[in-house]
Amino acid sequence: VGTVNPDLPLNVLIPDIPFEQYAAHPGINSSGMKALLRSAAHYQARKLDKKAELDTEALRFGRIFHAAVLESSRFLDTYVVRPDFDRRTKAGKEAAAEFESMRKPGAIVVPEKHVEMLVGMARKVHAHPICGQLLKNGVREVTLITTDEETGEVLKIRPDFVTAEDAIIVDLKSCLDGRQREFGDRKSVV
Repeated sequence: VGTVNPDLPLNVLIPDIPFEQYAAHPGINSSGMKALLRSAAHYQARKLDKKAELDTEALRFGRIFHAAVLESSRFLDTYVVRPDFDRRTKAGKEAAAEFESMRKPGAIVVPEKHVEMLVGMARKVHAHPICGQLLKNGVREVTLITTDEETGEVLKIRPDFVTAEDAIIVDLKSCLDGRQREFGDRKSVV
């Protein structure tokens, strides 16, 4: 399915690769594996459809949450609050356009309704005795490219965080409802 990019070494954690370069690499990632587990047709359709992963509000929230937790100093220095604009009105459209034109490049845009919750969630993660300790020393958003020994397929992974001391992979997740009953009925999670 994929071929090895000679510019990226195999079986080594590679820091500082822009997400776009990781995404463009032909290796199969976990999303591709999930589609492949459904069927080869689902995998092929996902591979051909560049819009397969819609940019939903939940995905945008997750990206901002990752920045708040994993890049807390950068987040606190660069986030800007986007007011809720009524884009159905002329005034709302004009205000939104003005906000976008005034926004600094690289700023992390946080919808006004999420600011308090995001900052609180990030603080809770760092204050947790286990999570806070795991996130103290390591590297974030590293890339690993490898080849499956059995199939020869090129695989790629981009862990959220890998601890420096024990190479523990930390996968940060956000969800709409974290109550046990929402997860309890699942036999397995892929």
